[in-house]
Amino acid sequence: MMARAGSGKTYYISNDFTKTENVLFITFTNQNVENIRREIYKRFKNKPPNNYRIVTFSSFLYSWIIRPLEPLLPFNQSIESDGVDLITEPPLPSIKLANNYRVQNPLYESVDKLGHYLNKNNNQYFNSRMSKLIIKHLNKNKKTINRNIEERLVGLVDTIYIDEFQDYKGDDFKIINLLLRLESIRVTAVGDFYQHSVAPSFETSQYPYKKNKLDVTEEEFIDSFPKSKIEVDTDTLISSRRVTEDMCRLITDKLGIDIYSSNERKGKLKFISELKELKELLYDKNCTKLVFSNSSKFPYKPAINWSYSKGDTYSKTLVILTGNLENLLDQSFSLEKSNLSQSTLNKLYVALTRSNNETYICTKKTYDKYNLSKI
Repeated sequence: MMARAGSGKTYYISNDFTKTENVLFITFTNQNVENIRREIYKRFKNKPPNNYRIVTFSSFLYSWIIRPLEPLLPFNQSIESDGVDLITEPPLPSIKLANNYRVQNPLYESVDKLGHYLNKNNNQYFNSRMSKLIIKHLNKNKKTINRNIEERLVGLVDTIYIDEFQDYKGDDFKIINLLLRLESIRVTAVGDFYQHSVAPSFETSQYPYKKNKLDVTEEEFIDSFPKSKIEVDTDTLISSRRVTEDMCRLITDKLGIDIYSSNERKGKLKFISELKELKELLYDKNCTKLVFSNSSKFPYKPAINWSYSKGDTYSKTLVILTGNLENLLDQSFSLEKSNLSQSTLNKLYVALTRSNNETYICTKKTYDKYNLSKI
């Protein structure tokens, strides 16, 4: 289900299931787990049924698939793992030395060895390689999910909701794709294509958001799903409950992203060029300053990076543009000529969709001019 920022993805999945269904929610972070739990408690007035579970993706992979099916892993040794290593990065094939010289890493084990996936120091699976382990050794068929995995899931749940699908890449997304093809379980994934590659990730693969090193469009992404297996809904969650009408119009016109507003507030959208007005916003503690990077060093608080604001809602924001977006507000601005990467476009989209009321925008040139005026 393709969504837009602030369209109520969490609300939708928390209110879509019936009391009689056994439901599993899979989401990316612990914060999202709490968000879903909060919505369910709100729906059932603090007396929710006992037929649902909310887990992070890492917990799902380990507790629901890998740990129960460890006896099926082809490593010719008994395995009794002790959880997931969320901190340690697995060894890479080579180590980079001075002058870009690389040598073979003696700690690296190839993909056919258990040590490629399991940290032998703590007997825990590397978080970033669990999906790879499943794809390589438990589910080699790319088009259908392994019978053992499916039978196990069918015995436990009727419905699966996958939250924020755009945060999954590489082998993680391949797992999502396999779940969506399940015929005996109702599976719904919700996410915003234009928020992909915004959240930090250990996953180096850019699949499915790049093809032959080129960014795919939302249309190409949708077309990549087999229509006979997966139904793509592009209408239900296209209206934002958070973003005001004027901002939705700006995003559609300037960024080429179709988004509509169901926010009943008129709100305020203003482009700041006067230094006096900019100063008032910079010193306003109720106004969140959204900057491209290095928010911890930004002298005016509160401040947060565009990408780190993903998932947040504010009443009043000041979005400070980067140098290559100086003419975003001009009639002459063209997305095609701006040379914006998809990643930067997505981060800007995130920043522009954080406020449910007042949004102010200023260029880097205006901000720099204000700082010079203080000297």
